[in-house]
Amino acid sequence: MWRRASVMACATNSLLEQMFAEADASSLRELDLSKNYVGNRGVLAVLEICKLLPNLQSLNLHDNGLRNDAALAIAQSLVHHPMLTSIDV
Repeated sequence: MWRRASVMACATNSLLEQMFAEADASSLRELDLSKNYVGNRGVLAVLEICKLLPNLQSLNLHDNGLRNDAALAIAQSLVHHPMLTSIDV
């Protein structure tokens, strides 16, 4: 997963990497990355992480400098998340 982020030309976040390595990510229901300036390229890496979260119900990406192409990528990723009921961009 993290290797793929480098292919997408975005840096990985070591804290996130550590968090997902130590936790049972499959049980995660909420992911709040608000105010982290993820950016348009970074959201692609976040969406790759989200593919590993089958029970994700809420995704908060508020105040991350996202533009229309990021919103499109988020919308296209919804097919992988039938449980997702809340998205804040």
